[in-house]
Amino acid sequence: MFRLVRWHRRTGLLLAAFLVLLASTGILINHADQLDLDQPVKNAAVLSWYGIDSPDQVLGIHSSSGWFSQLGTGVYWQQTRVAQCKKSGFVAAFSSNSQMIIACKEQLFVLDAQGEIEEKLDSLFGLPVPISALASNASGEVFIQIAAQHGSAETYKLNLDSAQWTRVNESQSRTWLALQPLPEPLENALLEQYRGSDLNWERVLLDLHSGRLFGVIGNWLMDFVAICILVLAASGLRLWWARPARK
Repeated sequence: MFRLVRWHRRTGLLLAAFLVLLASTGILINHADQLDLDQPVKNAAVLSWYGIDSPDQVLGIHSSSGWFSQLGTGVYWQQTRVAQCKKSGFVAAFSSNSQMIIACKEQLFVLDAQGEIEEKLDSLFGLPVPISALASNASGEVFIQIAAQHGSAETYKLNLDSAQWTRVNESQSRTWLALQPLPEPLENALLEQYRGSDLNWERVLLDLHSGRLFGVIGNWLMDFVAICILVLAASGLRLWWARPARK
């Protein structure tokens, strides 16, 4: 019995810090709405821990309706996130006939004048991929260039009304849209908006509470702590049951 008492006390001391952590983070999470924990994280150290780092320079495409650019997986029209590509998948975009066309490597988005997605095309619809370049002409026709693993690249003309595309022979030179640096004020505004846009303090507390903040090791550690707490509770009951009866 003495060994059980000694183990119980030592284990309780070792778990004290974890119990304080679990209790304090649990209270904060329980009052997340009152504490406004849905606010985006701006702390550089926390963002870097999550691997959310801003690029040195943001590149984009300028069109008649404004700038299109990509940060992370999001494609932005000016400062509004309007679509989502795979990382580094943004190719180009332009405005035509009250529509906006966004080309990613694996997808093509058609948006209305307000930036709402009207149509999303990918390889499931037969869209040729991967798209490496985008172009248009004075008639509003849309052309995409497909990167070829062997041989020369292929060019397709898109009919957005019927969602069909036809391969064309390149007998003329075509001006493909190229990425360029954003104006500094817009770039700074986007970077400030991007850092922490997908991460808030409630998420950080939840990850700290569960151990996910430290990856797989953190998960296993918190599982071990939970098991020790259960054993500690059982040993406490055992000691209480075995205590001498008071006279």
